[in-house]
Amino acid sequence: MSVESLQRQGRAAYDKGDFAKALEYYNRAVGRGNPSTKLLDSVAATHYRLGALEAALAAAKKTIQTYREDATGYLRAGQVLLKMDKASTALEIYAYGLRTIKHVGVGFEKLKKAHDELQEELAPKKSIDPLTVLPRELAIDVLEYLNFRQRIAISRVSKGWKNFIKSEPTLWAHLDLSAARKKVRTSFISTAINAGRSKITKATLSQLYDFDKVLDALVKHCPLESLTLAKTGFQGQNLVDRLKKATMLKEFVCMSGTEVSSKALESILNCRGSTLEVLRFAPVEPRSFFDKNVDALRLPLLTTFDFEIAEMYNHWELLQHLVDHSPALQSLRLHANKNVSARYVAPKAPISFHNCTSLTHLDLYMPLLSSTNLTLPSSLRVLKLATTLGSRIGELFFQQGEQSSPHDGLRMQDAPHLEELHLEMTGAPIHHITTQLDTVNPTGKEPLSKLKALYIHHSVVDGAADPFDLHGRLSELKELGITDCQNLEDEYIDNVLEQGKNLEFLDLRGSAITGVSVKSIVQSGHVKKLVANDCSKIGRDAIDWARKQGLQIEFKTTSYETGGKKIRY
Repeated sequence: MSVESLQRQGRAAYDKGDFAKALEYYNRAVGRGNPSTKLLDSVAATHYRLGALEAALAAAKKTIQTYREDATGYLRAGQVLLKMDKASTALEIYAYGLRTIKHVGVGFEKLKKAHDELQEELAPKKSIDPLTVLPRELAIDVLEYLNFRQRIAISRVSKGWKNFIKSEPTLWAHLDLSAARKKVRTSFISTAINAGRSKITKATLSQLYDFDKVLDALVKHCPLESLTLAKTGFQGQNLVDRLKKATMLKEFVCMSGTEVSSKALESILNCRGSTLEVLRFAPVEPRSFFDKNVDALRLPLLTTFDFEIAEMYNHWELLQHLVDHSPALQSLRLHANKNVSARYVAPKAPISFHNCTSLTHLDLYMPLLSSTNLTLPSSLRVLKLATTLGSRIGELFFQQGEQSSPHDGLRMQDAPHLEELHLEMTGAPIHHITTQLDTVNPTGKEPLSKLKALYIHHSVVDGAADPFDLHGRLSELKELGITDCQNLEDEYIDNVLEQGKNLEFLDLRGSAITGVSVKSIVQSGHVKKLVANDCSKIGRDAIDWARKQGLQIEFKTTSYETGGKKIRY
């Protein structure tokens, strides 16, 4: 007997009320293999009529597992759960189904209706829809605190909420797909463009079925000022052709998962360079462009430049070209990729930032050998310097002694407004760094600012009488980080705490301190948080005691062999 014949006989028995006989026929039909959605649902319905609710629920779950994008199993499971007085679980099943199946068809509409009706039934009797009570302006202010994905999620709460969110273009001003868990359909982008109208000025694109079609529509219908690409694959001339039409583009960002060819990058900068204000790239290899076309890099309005480049030998030429031809720069980050073996290439002349009168943030990870390679801008507030060269390069970078010239050292007086300093010069003696900052009133110059944060990485304590001389510009420090300094021991911490009366945060990861220092930090009274990762000489009892005293402590051991992290306590 065929599956269809068994199914017909089962249906006939079901209509006569002989549910036991109907179940027998249905089970025989299922046993023949490849059961349809209708057949599996018939089994669940028959169990339901027999009062075997657990069996009915199991059958409904099998329908869901076999046909995930069909509403039938979700509807049946919800019906059974309601019969079992598990309304909240039924609502969860409905919600899960709405997230899983396609947003088209009668099945989706039935499931949406069942979900909305049950949600309304479960709502507290005195519940009030805030979007119907709050003034429109206030409701919009509240919704603006949500990210784009959250706004899309709450638009599914009810038809009223969906209509409200779609009616307010400002809520669509940033089309942000960065949190997309699966491919985004072009139809959704069309809905967003129609809802946002002329308010969409910023787009973060990721996980798209048709990248070219989406970008075409955005450039054509929206005054796009900011574009971020993440997980969009390789982009070449197709991207150039579309950005040529984006005449209002001010910000262009490429994140991991997007690769732009060197030729495409050159073309983009040629056509949009006169309007770009922000340019950011995740690790890329545009060596061929920067080696041959540095002179073509004309970005007169650029305020932010952030590049991490896998291989680049003419870094000094690029850096000097930027500071010469982008006078509006406010933030500059240029990093050589850490996986590339570095070699030292001296600049033709010291890099002068004096043309960048607005530069406040400077972050360089390059083959720096001497502080004379750079002349700091007077507008600087945050400075981060790290060298790609080998160990103990810090001894050369911070030259001291009778043979040093007046220009040796970092010349911190050239940055009178500096507030935050990060240095990673392996092997640099700590007191060579602190002596660069020991005055606030240089002769014949304006008073110097006092730093709020100082972070020194991979430095050494070399036996100086007072390596932590927190005077001058360091007298009001709130944050101090001395990380991966293996000969930093307890004897120096009391001196730090005595001089740094304003310290609230200490990062001493990778040091040789013990529980004695932890106790001193607690007793100082002014330090609120301590980072002590990889401090192997600190015992658990000291950590537990300090936490009971109210000190926030981050304490874990990093496993460099496996690349993972192990939480100690």
